[in-house]
Amino acid sequence: MNDRLSRAQASPSAAVKQTLDHPVIDTDIHVNDYAPAIEDYVAQYGGAHLVDALRKAGEDRIARGGVGNGKSWYEQTPQERQHFRSIRSPWWARVTRNTLDVATYHLPELFYERQEEQGSDYSVLFPNNVLAPLGVRDVDDRTALQRAINHYHADLWRKYADRLTPVAGIPLNTPQEGIEALEHAVKVLGLKAINISGSVKRPIPALAEKFPLDKYPDLRKYISYEDFYGLDSTYDYDPFWAKVVELGVPVLTHYGSQGWTGRSSISNYMHNHIGHFADGTEAFAKALFFGGVTRRFPKLRFGLLEGGADWGARVYVHLVDRWKKRGVEGLKHYDPAATDRAQLADLFSRYGADLVEGRSLQGEDLIRDTLGERYVASARQPQGWELEDFAAAGIESVEDIKSRWVDNFYFGSESDDRTVAHAFNRRVNPLGVPVNAIYSSDVGHWDVPDLTEALAEAYALVEQGVISEADFKRVTGGQAFPASVLPRVENGTLQYDCNTLVSYSVRGTNVTLNVIWDWEPPAGAGDRHYAIYRGRKAAVEIRQTKADSYLPELSVIPNQASDAPALLAAVHARLKALGASFDGVTAEMKDGRIHVAIPARYRVGHEAHFAQVTRNFLSYLQDRSKLPTWERPNMLAKYYVTTTGTELSHQSPIKIAPRIAPE
Repeated sequence: MNDRLSRAQASPSAAVKQTLDHPVIDTDIHVNDYAPAIEDYVAQYGGAHLVDALRKAGEDRIARGGVGNGKSWYEQTPQERQHFRSIRSPWWARVTRNTLDVATYHLPELFYERQEEQGSDYSVLFPNNVLAPLGVRDVDDRTALQRAINHYHADLWRKYADRLTPVAGIPLNTPQEGIEALEHAVKVLGLKAINISGSVKRPIPALAEKFPLDKYPDLRKYISYEDFYGLDSTYDYDPFWAKVVELGVPVLTHYGSQGWTGRSSISNYMHNHIGHFADGTEAFAKALFFGGVTRRFPKLRFGLLEGGADWGARVYVHLVDRWKKRGVEGLKHYDPAATDRAQLADLFSRYGADLVEGRSLQGEDLIRDTLGERYVASARQPQGWELEDFAAAGIESVEDIKSRWVDNFYFGSESDDRTVAHAFNRRVNPLGVPVNAIYSSDVGHWDVPDLTEALAEAYALVEQGVISEADFKRVTGGQAFPASVLPRVENGTLQYDCNTLVSYSVRGTNVTLNVIWDWEPPAGAGDRHYAIYRGRKAAVEIRQTKADSYLPELSVIPNQASDAPALLAAVHARLKALGASFDGVTAEMKDGRIHVAIPARYRVGHEAHFAQVTRNFLSYLQDRSKLPTWERPNMLAKYYVTTTGTELSHQSPIKIAPRIAPE
């Protein structure tokens, strides 16, 4: 028994995976760069000074900023930590005892080989240096270093792209910087997902003027604020979000809040750590919601990782509750002008005479003495947009909140996170809708001491009754339907207009088209196509079945067995006429049909076929004289048939079309 097979058989996660009827997608895997390799790559890419910038950014990140004496937390005495209030940063954050895992997180080939042990079909990778360039202040160096690192990761993991995809780091100091990095990562490098920081730290102008950062660098942390891109931002980030939608990539973030108020212990890492991803990412997500980003860009999809899903459900509930109290209608209860002054004075005079003896109950005096100075008629009150915190989000109903919170955000839940159950508490969640919890194991960090245990830990929540089997399937990647289409799901089937059965005739010839989008191809297969053309003496059939490994096969089927010899001769004659164009294509009688054997060299894959179609289209676009005479009437006929068929289908009850294609 080889080592790889024995490891897979010993893996508890592999054992769980064998029982599942759906793929497992792990959205949060942390891998480590082999330092000499990435530094050599960066040096060749942009010079030795970029390597120095990379190293310094890593050192600054560990130091976490703030006032200091040039020593790390471990180099300082307890008295120095108190004096400088040096925050206790993460320590021993990587797996070390499991030597096989240490090697796995550094070696792409080994990591790829161990996907079966991990129990994953597809994994999203976060290399440890992917956002290191954010610590570089010079914009030219930051841009060059980010491109170099993204390029390194794209090259390093490209040969394993069928199961592993690294994220691209995107700096967002300005929208334009983000757009340029995004286009390079997606269009040039072919990366499929992006990783951003949840905010950019910017100096508070009034304090930066008083304490210039070039003179007071230690104050950088203390005279800055967090710009979350969506609310109160210095820049308009809509062009960046528009580009993300155009390129069709998900936005992922691990955004923490260690060092924020309440998370600044100088002695206890766990005090600073517990809940910090949820707190930081909540601030980021709420800024996008209240700033109207998810309203303006409903197709944006954000993966908010490591914070769990319970906070996403909690905020969803509170958004609805607060909107009911603080929306336009609810605010009418708190308008200072709504208080009946005369009634209030009467009640105080009747029930509080002793209390108000010698006090004025006239005009605004009683309002000032009860509600306060801000509620008197002469006080400056909020006007226009100042009155409505939900205005930019465009909230007019609970359904609006659902569509702009639930539909846009996906909440990463680690393997052993029992609070994931809150995501599926349909009795509590408004409209009975669960929030989108996704499986993000955090493999590679201290949360997962053994790569082979993560999926098994996640499935244990089902065995313990914390979540249902169906909810586990939804978390790990088996959920077929996003929240936005759930209203059209009946008994587990999506009612969708693209499933079409159309029958029509062309010059007396009957034609039936049956399009059914409900088939998940097995590994190695693609979309299935079945066509049959019936004639007086035979039918010509193209089909893809399990028996033929879902490869398209061409057959001629005689209507009468007695016609078979003549038909075979006709097929041979036709193949001979094709000559050298399709050399090697043969035909033989097999099981009552004439099977046309097509060599592998003539078989074009799904993507390659689309490339051929695109080339033809572009050639027609460049020179319309090349367009075949039959193309225009055929295209018009196709669109007439499909659009008219869809229009007619809306005039009758929906029914499931019978399946014609053989299995």
